[in-house]
Amino acid sequence: MEEELRRLFDFQKFSVNLRLAEMKDETEKRYGEALSDEELEQVNAANNSLSGNAIS
Repeated sequence: MEEELRRLFDFQKFSVNLRLAEMKDETEKRYGEALSDEELEQVNAANNSLSGNAIS
């Protein structure tokens, strides 16, 4: 699903679709802030521990 959204949003850069633009704007409002390096490390660490690949 995420990959599909990513492709649609990339497509939107070249071919403007009003409905897709509204969806993109709403998504950016909801999740617009980029994660800091520290936050990304925490997300990665959580993923690794869930998958059994935690680094000691």
